[in-house]
Amino acid sequence: MYLRRVFTLDPDRFPLHLMQELVTYLHDHQQHYVVMVDPAVAYQPYPAFQNGVADDAFLKVANGSVYKGVVWPGVTAFPDWFAPGTQGYWNNEFDTFFSPATGVDIDALWIDMNEASNFCVFPCTDPENQATTMGDPPRPPAVRFGAPRPIPGFPADFQPVCHAEVTFSVNASTFFGENILVFGSAVTIGNGDDLTNAVTLGANDYPIWSATVDMPADTTVTYQYVRAEPDGTYVFEVMNRIITTGGCNSTSQTGTVNISTSSPSTSTKVRRDLMAAHGAPLEKRQAAGDAVGMPGRDLLNPEYMINNAAGSLSNKTLNTDLIHYGGYAEYDTHNLYGAMMSESSRLAMLSRRPGLRPMIITRSTFAGSGRQVGHWLGDNDATWADYLISIGELLEFGALFQIPMAGSDVCGYAGVTNELLCARWATLGAFSPFYRNHETSGEPPHEFYRYPIVAEAARNAIATRYQLLDYMYTAFYEQNQTGTPTVQPMFFVYPEDRNANSLAYQYFYGPGIMVAPVTVENSTTTEIYMPDDIFYDFYTHETVRGHGEMVTLTNVAYTTIPLYYKGGSIVALRAKSANTTTELRKQDFSIVIAPSLNGTASGSLYLDDGVSIEQAATSCIYFSYDASGHFAMTGSFGYEAGVSITSITVLGTNSSSGASAGAYGNVVTEKAMIIPLTGPRSVQL
Repeated sequence: MYLRRVFTLDPDRFPLHLMQELVTYLHDHQQHYVVMVDPAVAYQPYPAFQNGVADDAFLKVANGSVYKGVVWPGVTAFPDWFAPGTQGYWNNEFDTFFSPATGVDIDALWIDMNEASNFCVFPCTDPENQATTMGDPPRPPAVRFGAPRPIPGFPADFQPVCHAEVTFSVNASTFFGENILVFGSAVTIGNGDDLTNAVTLGANDYPIWSATVDMPADTTVTYQYVRAEPDGTYVFEVMNRIITTGGCNSTSQTGTVNISTSSPSTSTKVRRDLMAAHGAPLEKRQAAGDAVGMPGRDLLNPEYMINNAAGSLSNKTLNTDLIHYGGYAEYDTHNLYGAMMSESSRLAMLSRRPGLRPMIITRSTFAGSGRQVGHWLGDNDATWADYLISIGELLEFGALFQIPMAGSDVCGYAGVTNELLCARWATLGAFSPFYRNHETSGEPPHEFYRYPIVAEAARNAIATRYQLLDYMYTAFYEQNQTGTPTVQPMFFVYPEDRNANSLAYQYFYGPGIMVAPVTVENSTTTEIYMPDDIFYDFYTHETVRGHGEMVTLTNVAYTTIPLYYKGGSIVALRAKSANTTTELRKQDFSIVIAPSLNGTASGSLYLDDGVSIEQAATSCIYFSYDASGHFAMTGSFGYEAGVSITSITVLGTNSSSGASAGAYGNVVTEKAMIIPLTGPRSVQL
């Protein structure tokens, strides 16, 4: 994005041709491209803002002018989802910017900051000054010449290119809030009239300021040192300095010089912002509508006050006395903002990809949002407490709020994680419907591959997750059809077991697999609850008879998570895992039968093409198993999956003919066979 403006690209750091090449590479490798879109639109003279003004799509204040807030791009406007022109405006921005032919093609969407979040402190009478004070938009990182190291498999445009490194160094005394930039004729330090690409020097050896920058090789460059003032103005040196860079991969430095300016008086300041001046002129205004709802209310400071951690109800969000189109007060509709953005974004995705399911993850939700979007659990911390809290939040959204596609920022969004916490979280997160490793900027990176234990834990968990994708897809179908939660608290499954009511950290992933994560930090020992039922260890297939008591597990490696098949379940899983869902769909199925205490079991498998809203054909297959060892497959078989069942495993049987009621043990019966998923079938095991 250019200066954090929605529906833009940074032409120097992320030019369109490279973005299109990147998306093509991902698609060629069976991967998808997901982008984030915030509702706040930069209050600048660029198409997304001007189109919104033309369509009367933004929230207005009483005099009809656009309401201003502050978000990442600086001063911003906010869509009014009640206004009749907003959906068309949103559709057009999506159709244009995300056009596969002329823009950046996307496969899915992540919408954020849609409570709506607003950095401006209430009453926000001077958003321009607040944006400047907070440093929004943040200065972008230095422009790079190609990648800093080879990227195996990627096209030549993404590989290192010839460049020279230059270290700029200057002696400059400053006051608090004042910074020193280097600005010049190379693209990596400016190359224009504004300071978007100027590089901020570091002051680790104050008063010496320095920075090492990629520069074009064998090139003469003019430059100067600039004082960046906290009020958004700049003080430039009068004369340009000159340097000739070295050859490919060379390093050089300018030598430490004294800056030729001093901290400024007002008369020496120059207004040359990172962006065009705040306050773009409006081309049209909308008259304020009549408010609806009870008259005579104080919408900013109501008599009934909640214990709002941010203070005023309007602090860091939209003013609650704003009136939406139709007369609806923000005070009355605040909780709908994210849900309405979700609906509008879904329709916009459908507009650009008719017939294909829109995959959207949102931060703000409301009742019913699960029909249209998924949800990630917001900004968490890299702490054990938040690891545990994420389980309860997952169950709340999946089971109570009917938003099944939910999950946390694995390993923690804010703060510094550690290897053991991240390993446990990598295995836990794999058994939530939505799974991603994510963190804020400025923290030490915590991608899974950076820690040996975490990498092994993640590989193990992801392999299992992928084998179970069809099982969970079937659970999603069931929740869509009947409301039965995809993830279930223990008391949902065992409603008559009072002990299950207080189990905060165990749950069922789909109808037949119990997840019992380690709950003790930095430990390989944990206690789990085993209801009065029969279970089977997911990995070893060992039979575990529960008696409604806590059980201590020891030696639980950091690279695994305890999982158990519930007695009475039949689970269809892919015989082999894969790195992409495209390859996974080519794998055959294995059937695992986990008999109940009376020796019976059942399960199901739903199949379709995975992407279409209206399906040309589907399969809804039902599995059953009785105490005599008879396995049956019935249902509808319209979808041609092109794969078969290649093995059936019966757990806990003590003979090849199955198990009679109550006769269970640790024997596992596995039979290889070929059963096409094209019609009913029965087998005596």
